[in-house]
Amino acid sequence: MKHSFVNRIIILFLLFVAASAQSQSLSQSTLEKYIKSIDMFVNTDNKEIKAIEESFKNNQNFNFDTDSNGNISIMSQMLGQLDSSQMDAISEVAEDAGFDSIKEWASIGDRVSAAMMAIEMEKEPVDMSELTPEMMAMVPESMRQQMEGAIRVMKAIEKVPAADIAIVKANYEELKKHMDGNAN
Repeated sequence: MKHSFVNRIIILFLLFVAASAQSQSLSQSTLEKYIKSIDMFVNTDNKEIKAIEESFKNNQNFNFDTDSNGNISIMSQMLGQLDSSQMDAISEVAEDAGFDSIKEWASIGDRVSAAMMAIEMEKEPVDMSELTPEMMAMVPESMRQQMEGAIRVMKAIEKVPAADIAIVKANYEELKKHMDGNAN
């Protein structure tokens, strides 16, 4: 009995820590570490990372949607689709950039990606409110799944913390420049 009570306390503590870590806004220093990691990925000669990059360019093997909590988790989902040698390569770069783990790097990447998507949606809003269930039923099944995924992502964008959007917006051009490989 006492042992299960202690286990419950530990679980509650871990849940609290995880929730508070997620609720903290991005910091400038964390964003700078993330930009550094992007530079490292863009400028690497590592064949595993180059293969991942090529897959992204060709839109192969990567299917993104919201996670089970309805949040945008592009980087975390990508990690789940990689083999162990690719994971090792990304982990090495993430740690060299100053992250404690590949999981921390992916979590920050998820938040940065979500904020960037929110910024893009501000620039070019999409109104899906007129899309009725009857209209969706007329769409072919393969397209319907994609559209439903897009709707879930748009709903997730509405939940991106304003503080994350603000700091990414302040660094948006810098982020884009590094992501495009034009930092020099």
